[in-house]
Amino acid sequence: GSGISEFVEDYVFPGGELAHVSTVNEAIAAAGLEVVDAESLRRHYAKTLWHWTERLEARADDARSEVGEERFRIWRIYLAGSAHAFDRGWLSLWQLLAGKPLANGSLPHPLTRDYIYTPRAT
Repeated sequence: GSGISEFVEDYVFPGGELAHVSTVNEAIAAAGLEVVDAESLRRHYAKTLWHWTERLEARADDARSEVGEERFRIWRIYLAGSAHAFDRGWLSLWQLLAGKPLANGSLPHPLTRDYIYTPRAT
């Protein structure tokens, strides 16, 4: 392998677990739930990671003084490398929404994502 998973496990998110979307979907179904929406956030997350990379670079001296050179370098390569991997399609990120169907089999849910993305008056 590339060693990327080991790097992330050892240095970035020790003890973390990133399950493939198909594994999560199987677990959802096994729990008696139904996926009602699945949205790929890959392109959005690539942009977010590039933004974080730029912010880290802009405050590099502050970051180094806060966490030290080694941790700074770990996060620098992780953020930029992950941004690149998301851009290239080597990594993906999904948001899944699931629910338990009612006794009649229905699962009330809006037909569009307008309830998420349409600004609401406050």
